[in-house]
This record gives sequence, structure tokens and C-alpha cells, in this order.
Amino acid sequence: MERIGVLLVDSLPAFREALRMMLETASDLEVVGEASDCLEALGEATKNQPRIVLISLGLNDLDRLEFVSRARRQFPETSVIALGTCADEALIADFAMAGCRGYLFRSVSRELLIHAIRAVNSGGLVVEAGLGEAASRFLSSVSSTDLSIQDDLEKAAISGHGGERHLTPREREVLDLLVQGYTNKLIGETLQISDETAKRHVRSIIAKLGACDRTQAAVFAVRGGITR
Repeated sequence: MERIGVLLVDSLPAFREALRMMLETASDLEVVGEASDCLEALGEATKNQPRIVLISLGLNDLDRLEFVSRARRQFPETSVIALGTCADEALIADFAMAGCRGYLFRSVSRELLIHAIRAVNSGGLVVEAGLGEAASRFLSSVSSTDLSIQDDLEKAAISGHGGERHLTPREREVLDLLVQGYTNKLIGETLQISDETAKRHVRSIIAKLGACDRTQAAVFAVRGGITR
């Protein structure tokens, strides 16, 4: 099976590593390169010919707009998905017109990110649920007859990984505290269980939610409305 090559573009090595860890859980995806800026990204795209580029938006959005536009011309087989922090309608529309095929929040869940990459690689367009009018602006700005926001993407954005169905009542109690930033020790004291038992519950929650760590598990819980 041919894997989907992905190029990661972000100025923060830690964020690129977090993205890499999420994508490595999917057997059909492969991170083929990383870049800290747009110039480096063009070099990586030329060398590795990725199918998908994940590019974070930030202070140099004009550079990133130019990158999207150039990538569209130079690498017609490559699609770009932008990762932003806000629902700025004008900015999102600019990236759509430049040739971007998707817009997701930087806090995107693992499941939604993987779904989005697969959808865009198949010729679709993805916009994260919750963007409201900005999503409509994105759609109306893309000059394509093949625009598909898939229902499963929106469900993923709302419900997270889906493993919450398998959480025990006790694990849900632990997750509520995890979201509030409690350490294993504080969780144990609050629920009157040992530190080791609290630690086991946290490990189980992380596994069931498909998260990389306790922080990501808390993000999944908040975004998916899992906690009370």
C-alpha cells in the first residue's frame, strides 16, 4: 500500500513533533519532511514531493500565502491544509483563494487530522466544524466543483476519538479531574485511591481516547464534551 506523504511546516520543533506522533499512528500516512519556514518548506517539497503539506499560520501569514500559491503552481499533486488559531473570515478566505484545501485549528484532534488528510488526498475539501461563517467563506472562496466536507469529519471534531464510550464511571471521574489539571497524587487524594491506581486510570483513559499523553486526553475530553 502506497502511503500518503506529509510535510510538516511550523516554526516550533515541539509542535512538529506532536503532529508527527499523531500521524505515526496511521499506517497509511508517512511524514516525509519537516520545515521551520516557507523557504525551507519549498526545498523539502521539491525534494520529497509530499501529497499533503500541513502548514501552521502565524506572524508571517503573507509568506505562507505565497507558499500556498507557489506550491499550487509548482507541485500540482500536492495539497495544502492550514492549521490556524482563530476563525478570521478574511484570512481563511485568502488561503482558500491561494489554493489551500483545508483549514483546521492547531488544537485539532488526532482523528480529525488523519481524516482530513485522507479526505484532501482523495480530492476533497475540509473545514473544521465550529468555524461557522468562516467555513462558508472558505467554501465560497475555493474555485472548484469538487468540494466535499465529509460528515465523519464534523462528527470527529465534535466527538473526539470515540473511545469515551468505553470509559468506566471511575475513569470518567478521573478524566473530570484530569481536565482541571489535577496530578495523579491530587486525583488519588480527591477520589481516595492510591497514586498508583490513579496512574493506571490515567493510562487507561489515554489509551481509550487514542491520545498521546494526558494533556491531549484532556483536550479530546473538552472538545468532545466528554466531561461534565
